[in-house]
Amino acid sequence: MKHFENYCLREYIALKNLVYVKNFYIVETLDELKNLLRNIRIEDKSKIRILGSGTNLLINDNYNLDLVVIKLSGDFKFFKIDKKNELFFAYSGVILQAFITKLLINKLSGMEVLAGIPGTIGGAVFGNAGTKYGEISNFVKKIFLLDFFGNEKIIDIKENIDQYFGYRKNFFANSFNFIIYKVEFGNFLYNNDAIMLYKKFFSEKIASQPYDYKSLGCVFKNPKNSLSAGHLIDFIGMKHYKIGNVFVSEKHANFFVSDKDKNITFNDFLALINFVKTKIYEKFNVNLELEIKIWE
Repeated sequence: MKHFENYCLREYIALKNLVYVKNFYIVETLDELKNLLRNIRIEDKSKIRILGSGTNLLINDNYNLDLVVIKLSGDFKFFKIDKKNELFFAYSGVILQAFITKLLINKLSGMEVLAGIPGTIGGAVFGNAGTKYGEISNFVKKIFLLDFFGNEKIIDIKENIDQYFGYRKNFFANSFNFIIYKVEFGNFLYNNDAIMLYKKFFSEKIASQPYDYKSLGCVFKNPKNSLSAGHLIDFIGMKHYKIGNVFVSEKHANFFVSDKDKNITFNDFLALINFVKTKIYEKFNVNLELEIKIWE
């Protein structure tokens, strides 16, 4: 385990802005993680954060954040795909697309609907990542958790998906503070054309989203009983509206982007979020809910 004080997270987050946190840990084994959670000297454990790939994360860069940030490495990047025994699991630090690619090589179909979604397994399950074709919760069988005191808990999903997952969220997240450290998957189908399906979904994603820019993915969840967030923002003519170096994408209005050589600040990104939310509410009486996560 490695511990750093007053550490800059720039290399670990998508926006590459200068974010500092008071305590940063890199843990490589489950025992290290348990010991850290049990022995860490912090009165308010709500200040603990788990950092995945930082692909949908906006962090305050105005001051040194009083947070304990934990990065899962080492053993947490291991996964297993055993077709014979129908055993499929991945630890939280595994890159989602790497796991999907290995499934496709084994001609196991289903998760190709998540083609192109960045981030880790842990982050994807925590936010119930998905597309219009399906969500990761459709393939989750068991979730292995640690609470912030190092105690283990296993959630057996079985057929009760709706009990635990919703649109871009899970419901057990609100029951206690926890860390997803491993996920068991299933519900895959054998399909010789699995790789071709992945290529189809990935090509569609590339064609519709601004991959050539820095972004955090979709900023807002799609509201119920309404047009999508992107269509609402486009309807009021806000494509390319800009604050500082961040602007609404011309390609997909629910993406706020910047040129890769430009710096995005927390204040500018948050100001654009609030401005767009206000305009949408004034025009449509719709209160957009964030899909990205904010640490401040």
